[in-house]
Amino acid sequence: WGLEADVQLKTVIAGIAKADPDRLDLATLSLGQGVRRVRPTEAPLFMMTSGIVNEDGTQRAHDAGQPWILRDFTSPEVAELECDEVGSEWQVSVAARDLGLRNSRNVAVGVLFPSCTPRHAVPAVPAVGPTTGVPSPTPLLVLDCIVDKKIYRNTAGSRTCRANFFADRLGLDLRPDAPERRKANVVMENVPVSALGEGVAAAHLPEVPEYESMLKVVFGRLGADPDEFEVFRVRVDYPILLSSGRLEVDLPQQG
Repeated sequence: WGLEADVQLKTVIAGIAKADPDRLDLATLSLGQGVRRVRPTEAPLFMMTSGIVNEDGTQRAHDAGQPWILRDFTSPEVAELECDEVGSEWQVSVAARDLGLRNSRNVAVGVLFPSCTPRHAVPAVPAVGPTTGVPSPTPLLVLDCIVDKKIYRNTAGSRTCRANFFADRLGLDLRPDAPERRKANVVMENVPVSALGEGVAAAHLPEVPEYESMLKVVFGRLGADPDEFEVFRVRVDYPILLSSGRLEVDLPQQG
């Protein structure tokens, strides 16, 4: 691709839906910090895909409006997002082909998915959490899953988390048969997941000083109190290029 980044970060926030307490509102935050071109290329400066799995296992692009730039945390030279509905996903990119080589830029993008998934586990949606590809070299990849404590109210046991990395884009594949194909293509298995505590302060990330402020903006859009949420994190130094990673926090069973 001819790109590199100082930090790549993907966060999913899962809270009880305002419109339906049996469903979840989801918000995502995607960050590329210190993104720059290291050779001439037509590749976008930043790219992400987003979609939702329905209870029957089918996939759809979100239906709550297009992703938005967190303008206060994105370099001013980055103008607008290019959003295209490709199949059942949104494909979001920042072209910025005229910024030249070695010019470092930050890009922060948020997406909202209201009432998009069941509160309790179903076969097609047993867990929530971020998935991301590793499209360019980076010394640090961070995956955060921030979940509403009320999701687990009146359920026994602790949260069950897992994180794995897969060859190519299998971690991003949401089709029902994808888990079976991932088993044969694991490149990093059972990556350690840290439970960091509650609230925005627990999500402090030294490499991204503005991360807590970014989260406050996303929580504001979500209309949720961050102090009611728990933070789970995966940090991977120098992740395998062109792999894809998944951090999953299991949803509770019905009843």
